Amino acid sequence: MSDDHEADLDVELAAFGAVGKALKNLPPESQGRILRWALDKFKVTGSPKLGAKHSDGSKPTDDRERATREFEDLAALFGAARAKLDKEKALVVGYWHQVIEGGKDFTGFEVNSELKQLGHGIGNITTAMDDLIEEKPQLVIQVQKAGTSKQARKKYRLTAAGIKAVERMLVRDDDDATDE
Repeated sequence: MSDDHEADLDVELAAFGAVGKALKNLPPESQGRILRWALDKFKVTGSPKLGAKHSDGSKPTDDRERATREFEDLAALFGAARAKLDKEKALVVGYWHQVIEGGKDFTGFEVNSELKQLGHGIGNITTAMDDLIEEKPQLVIQVQKAGTSKQARKKYRLTAAGIKAVERMLVRDDDDATDE
């Protein structure tokens, strides 16, 4: 074995240790978000999708595992959630940006642009986001406002309750499908 190869192995082993130590005490959903972010950030290809299926090919059965399964794209997630109300539609797209893609926050403009691409644009995205903020518990929080006008760009972030709300929508879809 060459010295270069041994040095590469040493670096890889150190990286494994560092990643394991960093993720060890985090909840599984946080570990998944971090790993998805790292795969995307470092443009890793050829790796299995996280949480897609069990090794035997069976569907996940645990509610959290079922809710966080991989979706091929936003359209697949949106279809699985079966959102009906404008605020639910906005919540699902926010979930895509924040949880699936690992973004820190998102704008109403980004959410409505995605919804328009899916054929489900919202007439007033600000009202939908305000409705999510006014829910008890809050499903979304506003984290920034750029500009002084009422139409200024605002940045939002899903709360833990907002993430759980979408995951319940996804679990509901699985339960409904088995009842039919």
